[in-house]
Amino acid sequence: ADDPVSWVKVQRSTTISALNYQQGDFIYLQWQSDDVGGSGSRDEFGLTNISLTEGEAPEIAEPVFSIPAGTYFEDQTVFISNYGDYNGGIQVYYTADGMDPDDSSTLYDDDLGILLADGNGPVTLKAIAIDTGNSLESSITSALYTFPTNVADIAAFRAGTSGVLYRITGQVILLHRDGFRNRHFVR
Repeated sequence: ADDPVSWVKVQRSTTISALNYQQGDFIYLQWQSDDVGGSGSRDEFGLTNISLTEGEAPEIAEPVFSIPAGTYFEDQTVFISNYGDYNGGIQVYYTADGMDPDDSSTLYDDDLGILLADGNGPVTLKAIAIDTGNSLESSITSALYTFPTNVADIAAFRAGTSGVLYRITGQVILLHRDGFRNRHFVR
């Protein structure tokens, strides 16, 4: 059995996938023999035809907002519904000013959510998930939340921009109201 001529050479081939490595990283291979009574001289390991190919990077799911885009008349707290599905190396960043988020944007806190305040006009919320270990990014999720812009009186309302949703917070005098499109005439 210890005669080198009687050794049986076994050739095996395998493909290992789903390795996450970057240029300059080292990959270590370890050989372990089940030869418990021998001299250890047969514990040889040879590698040939090794190649590393770049596969597609794993996709990171884009953040999902817990509240759909739409028109709201009170504060809303938006959570990332799928936040618990991310591994520990993934962080979610967001903006509420319509700009695309990146790793310098506000870091999402799942305990607090994202408070969208009523009365300040429309908010375009955007979020991205970033794997901090390898800088992979999800697609950006975006939603428009339309809130009214609060104004103090009729004069401020008249000075506003056409097509914007306003809420008059001061007093107005109701002159007439009818059922046609729920019209109200105020002063």
